Amino acid sequence: MGTRPVQRCGVSVHSHVTKRPVEKKELTLGDEHGMVEHSPVDRAATEVDLAAVQEGTIEVKETNGEPVLKKRARVVEGVVIGKEVEQRTETGRETGRRRRSKSRTVGSR
Repeated sequence: MGTRPVQRCGVSVHSHVTKRPVEKKELTLGDEHGMVEHSPVDRAATEVDLAAVQEGTIEVKETNGEPVLKKRARVVEGVVIGKEVEQRTETGRETGRRRRSKSRTVGSR
């Protein structure tokens, strides 16, 4: 007589990620706006004025401040999954069967 493992039941753990809105302290954000200002001038051109005259395009980029939250991953709970093994002693009981045969001679020899 021996032993064999028989599955009875088990444990299962399901994990999922949840999202939630987070608000932090108020931040001061800056916005930049480009501008062009024209003013009438009537004077003789200087060498500096003549050196500054060039063909081309001048661009001024505009920027807007945008809040950015620094995210850091944090462990907030631990889960341990395992098994506990217990030993027990039990008397094995089963109905045993044995086949017995009788032989006889049939006919004459």
